[in-house]
Amino acid sequence: MSLAERLRLKDMARGLATAAAGGLLLALTGAFETGRVPLGLRLSYWIPVMVGGGLWGHACSLMLDRIVALDERPWLSVVLLTAVISGPLSVVVWAVTGPALNGGMMPLSHLPMIAFYVVTITAAISAVNVFVTRARPVQTHAPGPVDRTASRFPERLPARLRGPRSGRSRPRITICASTPTEGRT
Repeated sequence: MSLAERLRLKDMARGLATAAAGGLLLALTGAFETGRVPLGLRLSYWIPVMVGGGLWGHACSLMLDRIVALDERPWLSVVLLTAVISGPLSVVVWAVTGPALNGGMMPLSHLPMIAFYVVTITAAISAVNVFVTRARPVQTHAPGPVDRTASRFPERLPARLRGPRSGRSRPRITICASTPTEGRT
């Protein structure tokens, strides 16, 4: 397995973990009017829906990455991913939500409300994933040898400004704003 494939798998795993954590948070808070159903049912609804959305989102990001340089323009990436992911996912969530939480299909008139919820969640999760999985700079060569010799700059300075050398102490310079007090009693 190549390095690029391992990085893609690592990014996918990170994205799915983010989605699962988001599903857990949404279930625990009873988000989007799901607080009326028991916690066990909310967990069994939210986590699979979010992980399924994460898989779809990863597939969409791979497709978009071939068209647009997503790492160079992260906010454009968030907007494009949200737009591409949300349409089909809204229909899937609408089709799953009714039977899972209400015991039957939801009317088609609920689809715009579901789409709003999906767009909101998709934008948040996409933003997290885009900024967490941005391309890391790759070091293409080893750093050159470090020159440990002293700089020649101090040699060009007057002796009083050069600083301590070979055990000599630096002359003490006192700056005083008042006039000298010699001769005064």
